[in-house]
Amino acid sequence: MALQLDNVTDFGVTCNYWRILTINFSQEDGATDIFIALYLSKAARNAGSVPIRGLKLVVKNGAFKAAVGAGPFVPACYDFIKTLPEFAGALDV
Repeated sequence: MALQLDNVTDFGVTCNYWRILTINFSQEDGATDIFIALYLSKAARNAGSVPIRGLKLVVKNGAFKAAVGAGPFVPACYDFIKTLPEFAGALDV
């Protein structure tokens, strides 16, 4: 599971495959850190390429936990990421 959304790097290369690497949730303050990586493409990732860039999404005040609820965890994480402005229009792949 991943997201497809075009992103042009500082080098002018268009990449489009975003995959969650880790999710860290704090029980104390409800903050969640989501680390998502951008690959050139799904084929490049499947061939063992390293990410072009990484992005840390910080979600505070328990918003992530409230949105994810008790559903299947990983798909719910991707659904939540798609609600963020920087991932508007992302597609499930």
